[in-house]
Amino acid sequence: MDINEQFEALVLKYGIDRVYPRFKTRIQARNIIQSLMREYCHKRWILVSDTETDIFYFCTDAGVDQDSVKCYVRGNGQIDFSELKNSLQEEDAVFVVSFYNRGLLMNQLYNCGIIAINIYDYFMSHGLLLNEIYYDIFNEKYKDVKFGRRNDNFDFRDLDIGSIFFYDRRGYECAQTRKCQEFYLARMIFDCAYAKDIEQMNRLIQQYVREQFQDYEQYSTFSEEVSILVRTISENVAKRQQKDVVMFWLDALEYGDDQTMPWLSAQSKRGLEFERAYTVTPYTRATARTLLNGKFDVDDKVFNLKIDDSCSLISNMQQRGYQVKFYTMLSSVAGTVKGGLFQNYYTPLSEICWNFLCDLLKSDKPVFAILHEVFQTHFPCVSMGLTGTEYKCPIEGEDETVVGKDQIEESKQWVDHVLRFYASMLNDCVYKIYMSDHGNTYLGKFHTIFRVVQKDVLPQKINRFFSYISFGKLIEKLLDGDSDYEDILSDYVKVQDTEYYYGKFLKYMLKHHPEYSLYHFGYEGIVTKEGYYLRYNDGREEYYGHKRGEPLTEDWLDKVRSICPRYPNDIMQDKKFKYSRNLFSTMERYLARNQKFEDEKIQNISAIFNEIPENAVIALRGGGIHTYRLWLILPWDVKRRIAFVVDRDPDCIVSTRLGVPAVPIAEINAQGISHIVVSSFEYEKEWLEELHGIEGKFKAIGLYQALAERGVDCKRAFYYKEYSKEDCVWNE
Repeated sequence: MDINEQFEALVLKYGIDRVYPRFKTRIQARNIIQSLMREYCHKRWILVSDTETDIFYFCTDAGVDQDSVKCYVRGNGQIDFSELKNSLQEEDAVFVVSFYNRGLLMNQLYNCGIIAINIYDYFMSHGLLLNEIYYDIFNEKYKDVKFGRRNDNFDFRDLDIGSIFFYDRRGYECAQTRKCQEFYLARMIFDCAYAKDIEQMNRLIQQYVREQFQDYEQYSTFSEEVSILVRTISENVAKRQQKDVVMFWLDALEYGDDQTMPWLSAQSKRGLEFERAYTVTPYTRATARTLLNGKFDVDDKVFNLKIDDSCSLISNMQQRGYQVKFYTMLSSVAGTVKGGLFQNYYTPLSEICWNFLCDLLKSDKPVFAILHEVFQTHFPCVSMGLTGTEYKCPIEGEDETVVGKDQIEESKQWVDHVLRFYASMLNDCVYKIYMSDHGNTYLGKFHTIFRVVQKDVLPQKINRFFSYISFGKLIEKLLDGDSDYEDILSDYVKVQDTEYYYGKFLKYMLKHHPEYSLYHFGYEGIVTKEGYYLRYNDGREEYYGHKRGEPLTEDWLDKVRSICPRYPNDIMQDKKFKYSRNLFSTMERYLARNQKFEDEKIQNISAIFNEIPENAVIALRGGGIHTYRLWLILPWDVKRRIAFVVDRDPDCIVSTRLGVPAVPIAEINAQGISHIVVSSFEYEKEWLEELHGIEGKFKAIGLYQALAERGVDCKRAFYYKEYSKEDCVWNE
């Protein structure tokens, strides 16, 4: 049962594609490519292209694993075809798969004496004359997600269907004529059909019918037939006797973030709820390696591993007779494992779920599937569920503050609706795992949601620590019916990360913002029931608790220091970290010039607090990152003297993570506070003026004013090193 073909046939039958005529062209071209594949199935294929995207879509439509095909891509340079000519065998068939520059590529091949087939000529000879790229349905300008620049382009691999849907909705809302209203509503319906957002598509069709637009009868019948198809899919899935395993990977969904996702939140009562599930390394690619290999990125040095059949969990599942499918945008996942259809950062969860169902119904084997969505729950939180009048989608490196809470919540709620719709189509024998790879806040990035629902799994909340390093063992227990989880739980977990190693990002950062380099050093760490401890490779330590009212102690810090492993010394010699070495070189050059200044900052900050009388009631003004960084460098005897943090937010970082009670400004006198230290570099002047305007007997101290009076003049927050251009080192 190919549900994609059935759905596409319905779209064409009822003219749902009338507002996007390229859709029909795409299907025709795909059918011709499959005919080409059959005609040349005995040949070894060699693909020549102007772009990687052309090759990707050609391989997808031909049903060929791209990793098994030899490819030559022109890109921004020229292809040297001499190697191809010398290695060409009689059983080889060369295809030019690009629309743009196809004439140039064909001519270069002819001049080298290489006979090739231009697929657009092949389309023409089979009755399909094209004047555009065959696979681009929408013919829009797209946007990639590269750091440091906005790269608008016409590359269909950067399709964001949520953006197209948003602007079609705005077109409908702003339309001045009934004809335009019908046009944009029809586009919205197609957008939802393309994204397989069936529920929203049916709601829009109901709206189209209510408006009595010209083709309402066709749309109504289409909706009815799609509903029949969905029921048929559910019935066929229900007939499967295999214990399929489906993991819904919701990117960057931190523990507790599902409180506004009622359906997902309710699943915690239906199965295993791991209340202390922790990722090892809070990044997507590293988490994939940990989950599928059961190894640590740092300790086991698996940072170069590709996700393929050799991964221990994938291999074990295949030995059990499972077909493994990983639906993801990750380029490190091999074609033998990856879901067959294209996926990027923007691909909606609804489309991913539909593609999975299509593969599930074709498989006679039990299926282990990972369904990975990204930009609906990960910043910038864009989806088919956004309302409002602006589509806010800053790319990496732009101002993230433009994305408001409303947008984040709307996207999460859209994901919740999609999960409810598609998960309900799976029978009770299916193991449904709902999880994330990391959180979305600096201090909460390790703690994730993780729950398992299946008819034989008894509902229970597990309060001991579960590390993703044990994910493979959990899967084995589930399939073997072993409900004793004690041997995969622990009293603490290890966390860790390597130095950041992407060259373009590091070069940009060291050139423009070297002070932010502190966020890109590797670390080893420990998480216990009391809190987190991280030891960074630049010499820093960070530690913080889980919740308010439970401050960390010096004894606890000594304990976690003793059990935290040392970072392996030899990792930095790996070629993967050739750019990372610039972090250390830059820091070393800076400290050679400024070590005395760095020492004076710390010494004088301690002295400022030591001058405050012993019987004083001390508060820190500001409960955010400035105060958190200040607290880290204070001696324990000073930490214990800090009674309050003055902040408008009772849930500020210092209160919830350091256990220091938060009080509003209005309660300063009532709490008997005698000394207030303003920790913020940016807001020091403003907050001092605010405090000076309050009647009371307390003394307000500006940290940076006090440092300046001692001859320590900070140009930025004390925890940032004050790099100059001369400090920055970059070796390729």
